Amino acid sequence: MLLHAISDAILGALSLGDIGEHFPDTDESIKGISSTEIITTIRKMASFSIVNIDSTIIAEAPILSPYKKQIQEHVAQLLDADIQKISIKAKRNEGFGPIGAQKAIACYAIALIQLR
Repeated sequence: MLLHAISDAILGALSLGDIGEHFPDTDESIKGISSTEIITTIRKMASFSIVNIDSTIIAEAPILSPYKKQIQEHVAQLLDADIQKISIKAKRNEGFGPIGAQKAIACYAIALIQLR
C-alpha cells in the first residue's frame, strides 16, 4: 500500500494522472503486478529527482516503528534517492474506526520532485 501511495504522489507531482490510469485493475496483462514494478515503471516515465517524500502509514498492528528505517532504505533505493529525503511515519488509530479495529490500513504520501 505504501508504494502505491508514493507512486500516486509522484504521478500527481508529474501531472500524469493517477495509478489507476496507468495500471488499471481491468487490464489482465498486469494482473498481480507488484508495487515495486509499478514504482519502477513510474520512475522511468520522466526525468526527475526526489526533493522529498513524506509518507504516513496508519495501522493499529503491526507496530511499524522497528521497521521504519528498513522501509525508508527500500523506498530510497527504488527511487534512487538520498535516504534523508524519504520520510516514513507510522501512526495508530488508537482503537477508532476500521483501522483501529485492525480491519484496515491507510497510507498517505506527498512527493516533491524536481524535473531534470
